[in-house]
Amino acid sequence: MTIQPSLSLSNIGANSLQLNSLFPEIFKKLRNIKAEEDTLQVAVEIIYQALKCDRAVVYSLQSDSYCKIVAEAVTPGYAEILDTTITDPCFEAGYLDKYQKGRVRAISDIYQSGMKPCHLENLAKIEVKSNLVAPLIRQDKSLYGLLVMHQCSTTRQWQQLEIEFVLQVADWTMGQISQQQGWLDLKQQLENREQAQKQITSIVQKIHSAVGFKDALQVGVDLAREILNCDRVVVYGLQDQSMGEIVAEASDPALASILGRVIKDPCFEYRYIDKYQQDFS
Repeated sequence: MTIQPSLSLSNIGANSLQLNSLFPEIFKKLRNIKAEEDTLQVAVEIIYQALKCDRAVVYSLQSDSYCKIVAEAVTPGYAEILDTTITDPCFEAGYLDKYQKGRVRAISDIYQSGMKPCHLENLAKIEVKSNLVAPLIRQDKSLYGLLVMHQCSTTRQWQQLEIEFVLQVADWTMGQISQQQGWLDLKQQLENREQAQKQITSIVQKIHSAVGFKDALQVGVDLAREILNCDRVVVYGLQDQSMGEIVAEASDPALASILGRVIKDPCFEYRYIDKYQQDFS
């Protein structure tokens, strides 16, 4: 089964699961979502309450062979697995590509499913008898992880309506995360721009405060080293076409100073002087 088109969670039809009447407190949480982890937690709570399953979790894909449980809603009495890392070497070979392409798997009885022993072992540890797995696909079509529902008390036949609902929640969840990331990127850009403007203002003020040419050169190398975070910045004052002197220097205190040193380089004149005069870099 492939992922269905996105629907607004508040506009699910009258013949489907009614979010507004089921859990109004969830919608209060929706208005306060600010971070990715909040979105994921609300998603599993929506699924848990709507489907009345024993556990709903988000597996965040950490690498091709292991996942971390980053959100969970679970019935008291069953194992809490939030922040647990699940290692499953079978996942990469058997399922990674399939889930990335939109695979949804509804299993009514894990022991009758033909599931590989490595999967059965992990599920048995947390008393799972039936599960429903839907992919969480990023906007760039990469696989973020899995939205997983567990039935532990008994086996369960998952209904088509339930599967479609889970897909809608998965689609909404990734849309929210994408939007949040967009805002974070924009915020970072604005902060970087503000920081750059402050830095430019500081540089201009320091240059204007320089007294004389030599002082201006020293301010220049000091600022360049600070901005570039390098070990040494110098100014070569060209004495003639094949010889220069270090007339300004800013360097790591652990390094030997080369201020005042005369550098003679007969190769410079015929190889590079014209190029540097023409803004060669």
